[in-house]
Amino acid sequence: MADTNDQSMTDVTTNSDDPLTYLSSLSEPLKSYAIKAFSPPPTTSEDSTADDDDTTTKRLDELEISTRSHLLTLVEQLHSITNDNGEQAISLAIETILDYLNSVTLLCLHVTRHHTSTTSTTTASQYYSHLTNISIIKKLPFLLLEDTIDSLPLQHIQTIWSSSQYPTKTISSLTSQNKLTSPLIFTAPSKLILLRICNKILKLLSNSNVDCEFAGTIMILLTKVFPLSERSAINVLGSFNVGNETVFESEIEFHEKINCADGKGGENNKGDGKKGSSSNIGYDFYKTFWGVQHIFTDPTTTILYSKNNGLSQSDAANAYNCFMKDITSILVALESSSTPVSKSSKEDETSLTTTTEEETTTTTVRHHKYLTSSQLLHLQLKDVQLRIHFLTQLLIIVSYLSSPTVILPTGVANTAGSNTEKLSSQIRVAQMKQLSLIEKRTMCLLSSTTPPVGKFVVVHICV
Repeated sequence: MADTNDQSMTDVTTNSDDPLTYLSSLSEPLKSYAIKAFSPPPTTSEDSTADDDDTTTKRLDELEISTRSHLLTLVEQLHSITNDNGEQAISLAIETILDYLNSVTLLCLHVTRHHTSTTSTTTASQYYSHLTNISIIKKLPFLLLEDTIDSLPLQHIQTIWSSSQYPTKTISSLTSQNKLTSPLIFTAPSKLILLRICNKILKLLSNSNVDCEFAGTIMILLTKVFPLSERSAINVLGSFNVGNETVFESEIEFHEKINCADGKGGENNKGDGKKGSSSNIGYDFYKTFWGVQHIFTDPTTTILYSKNNGLSQSDAANAYNCFMKDITSILVALESSSTPVSKSSKEDETSLTTTTEEETTTTTVRHHKYLTSSQLLHLQLKDVQLRIHFLTQLLIIVSYLSSPTVILPTGVANTAGSNTEKLSSQIRVAQMKQLSLIEKRTMCLLSSTTPPVGKFVVVHICV
């Protein structure tokens, strides 16, 4: 409760019409830095206006240097604390850094709020009217945050970013309260610094479940403060990860494993005449299922016509039609392969509790590649996670092929004296209808996937 009340008082002070009252309420040494930087120059003749501007700029530069230097001093004090001093000393040092970051942020908000009120005649607006360029004030909180991230180990970064111990002082709380993300200071340079900070932190995190929660909070922050049209989140060049290769068995290896599995099955189930489930899947479908991954990773050189990829219009059209045929056969297989029946709500809660308890003692690593053994395919077709991954891939490639920038191959060759534009147009209309049908079937399969995973994915893809 004390933190909440203090925060409310600070917000009220930020809007104060008396700059001296607000600046005097700051803690040292920030108080001295601010008064020195923002005090209006003495009234002089008009000839000295240029000199006043230079003095003001110099003061703001000194403010940046002073605030960043003091932050590094606080960080150095945190590093100097040994384990013998206990957790309490470390917590106090971290809280001091957070208080300082909060104070600087509120100071910058106070100055920019009254400086931008050009039509206002309040005391505060007149007090800051001599500031000609406050761009450094707008990005100062983010520079301090970047210095903090660069100077601390990952353990302390996580605490400063989000911690229940300091519910109103962490970086996450500053953004959720629209302080760091206020339009007054969250300008283009500030956005660039925040993006740089988030990328630095994400590079420090591992791909295992140990850091997944922290990585998730950073990604959620980015999605909240940046629009979908943000350039850094867009694949502007339309590049594909062509280096992602999926290796699977040859036909000889496939049949050898099938024969080996059938032999063992005959010994273990002598007399019942049953075969392994994997024997029901032929090599053609196995090759089709894993073969489309090559097209997913590089459709521009495999199924689309281009003067640079070596495919003629007719070859590209044949490859595209084969791809559509393969996708249709895979969808039929997925539609005929039922997923495990979902548990009741009580069973789900029990399973979730058990999983949580197990994760506290063991570390689970999630790999990003699936095994391509032919003996696993009949099980993988029913696996919820693999179905979601494959169907998501399919939605992405269908969306790409349906985009206006992609010209699908029609196989119609231009000959002298013939008008092939009408025929090509009719073929493209049919292709768009085919892609739309595939998209609907894919969304239907995702929706029918065992809850809650399937519904979660469908909602996020639609958004």
